[in-house]
Amino acid sequence: MNILAQRAIEQLKTQVVPILTQIKSEEYQWQNNLQSPIGKHIRHVIEFYQVLLLGIPTAVVNYDQRKREPAIEKDPLYALYTIENIITRLYEAVQIPTEWVLITQECGEDIRIATNFERELLYIIEHTVHHLAIIKHSLDQHFEHIILPEGFGVATSTLQNMKMSTK
Repeated sequence: MNILAQRAIEQLKTQVVPILTQIKSEEYQWQNNLQSPIGKHIRHVIEFYQVLLLGIPTAVVNYDQRKREPAIEKDPLYALYTIENIITRLYEAVQIPTEWVLITQECGEDIRIATNFERELLYIIEHTVHHLAIIKHSLDQHFEHIILPEGFGVATSTLQNMKMSTK
């Protein structure tokens, strides 16, 4: 297993799973005029992983074609089950093509960009950090009983910089 797959698994296990095991369904779906529900952020993260893993046989990834499964954003236990499935699939992902195509739509046109599994996995890891930071803000303001791990929603490079600054 490559280092990015290990990092993705660690991020999911140490930062996403703890939320899903502590949050109540009504908290997971709570929103106000300024904040989207935590469940929507989690669904978004999950669907990016699903698209990447589904792309392994064809070496094609198209995040615009996500399923947008409502159950993931409404039920934290279902989201947890889905995350566990993603972790298992990341462990099992061994025959990965080296050359991939990212398809995205701009102005109604499909654009094809050369990429690879590692680049897309890194993108998802960093994209997840962004959503975790938003989730952290919501949890800190409204659901203080949920215990977050140190470094939750902070990029690896920022954590490393902070560590170096304290020396």
